[in-house]
Amino acid sequence: MPAGLGLLALSVATDNLGATLEACRSLHFTGAIVHPTLESHLPDVSTPDAEARRVGRVDALAFAGGPMAFLLWRTLWVTQ
Repeated sequence: MPAGLGLLALSVATDNLGATLEACRSLHFTGAIVHPTLESHLPDVSTPDAEARRVGRVDALAFAGGPMAFLLWRTLWVTQ
């Protein structure tokens, strides 16, 4: 995989967020920044941290299993 930094913004299907996020994992995306209108839908299809559970919203996801870096090679913006 080529080295590099940057953000990739894509509009993705939002009718089945679980399937969309699984597809992103399969495509080796490292994380997602979530559009504010979808933040309240993500706790049901992700594993939110304590703060996200407390407020009932998820604003970003890490697919690689570690903390998200400030700049990621592949980042998906989940938008509506």
